[in-house]
Amino acid sequence: MNHPKLAERSKALPYSVVKFTARTFLTTAEMLKVPHYALKKLANHVSLRDVTGGYIVVNAKRPRVYMDRISGHFVKLLGIDLNDLM
Repeated sequence: MNHPKLAERSKALPYSVVKFTARTFLTTAEMLKVPHYALKKLANHVSLRDVTGGYIVVNAKRPRVYMDRISGHFVKLLGIDLNDLM
């Protein structure tokens, strides 16, 4: 008998792949000088011990600017022509 949870897990990416992808994304963002709190917002990371983080209100458009910078870096690095994708 197949267990439903086991069937779901087999379709998911391995945990190590997810962690490696997140680490690569955040390391690249840091290399591109994305500010610390913008990094945390892009990673959807919340720290209960960071009392000052709750005081910062981030405009919805601001993380998009950094996301464009990061994705543009990966597109350039991979040699992708965005016109070919349209």
